[in-house]
Amino acid sequence: MLSENVLDLFRRVLNSDPVTIKRVHDFNGDVHVMDTEVCLVFSLKGLYKFIGASESGSYAGFRKGLYQSDLNQQLQDAGAVIEIFQSTGKIESNLYCLKRLQDT
Repeated sequence: MLSENVLDLFRRVLNSDPVTIKRVHDFNGDVHVMDTEVCLVFSLKGLYKFIGASESGSYAGFRKGLYQSDLNQQLQDAGAVIEIFQSTGKIESNLYCLKRLQDT
C-alpha cells in the first residue's frame, strides 16, 4: 500500500538508516535530508518520484491516497510530525519537513 511505502521511508530516515540516507542524497529531485538534523525535506511530487509511485499510479491518485490515509497519526505514534518547511502558497510547490516531535 502507498501510505505504507511512505511510512517505511519516513521511519528509515528517522532511524538514520545509512542505505536510505544515501539513496536520498543520490536522488536528483525535491527530496533531501538536512545535514544539521534528521529532517527529510520534500515536495509531494519529489516524494512521489522518490518512492517510485509513478510506476504504479498517477500523481493525483498518490496525493489523494496520502490525504485519505492515517499517515499523520502513524507518524505521531512513531514520535514524528510533518511540517511545512517552505510555503509557496501552493500545495504543489510547498516543501515539507519530516521531523521528530521533540525537535519541534
